[in-house]
Amino acid sequence: MKYSLTVLVLFLSKMFLSQITPSNFDSEILNNKILIEINKMRVNSGLDTLVPSTSVFNIFSKPNCNEVSRTNSLYHPSNSERYKNPYLRELIIGEFKKEYGGESFLLSNGVPKMDMYENCYRSNLDFENYDELAKHLVQSWSKSDAHNRIQNLVYSSSNLPGVFSCHSIMNEDGMLYVFVNFVKIYRL
Repeated sequence: MKYSLTVLVLFLSKMFLSQITPSNFDSEILNNKILIEINKMRVNSGLDTLVPSTSVFNIFSKPNCNEVSRTNSLYHPSNSERYKNPYLRELIIGEFKKEYGGESFLLSNGVPKMDMYENCYRSNLDFENYDELAKHLVQSWSKSDAHNRIQNLVYSSSNLPGVFSCHSIMNEDGMLYVFVNFVKIYRL
């Protein structure tokens, strides 16, 4: 009887302590795991790998994820104003110019040319660990033609990497929101 009770207690504590819940959710861990999983998928498909971007995170991923999680629905917030803003484009491009070099291709209005895409996700599924959850998210996007296309575009330009970022939020009700933004910076 003691043995059965001990096994039951260990099983229940593992089940409840290992489950990702709103009280133990770590956005930074999941964000990193998703980016790693996307790059694994891209390598397996013979594509270029992407580099994480703090500026894309601050300008697109985090604000969009925050907005949508507050509404308790799923949609793509308008990125148009931020996307067209020359100052914000320079922040994104400048972040990588310091690290990787390369001159930006400028549009006729003098603004650096770049493309930006976004995948988002909302679910209240239960997962025991971040690796499992990240794999599920990338596989879910792979099953959608539009999201899969975004994950599989070539983002490098002039042999310099494309960039991406991710932000995730789990609300108190256990609803998970994830936004991944992909950016191609055109270089000469």
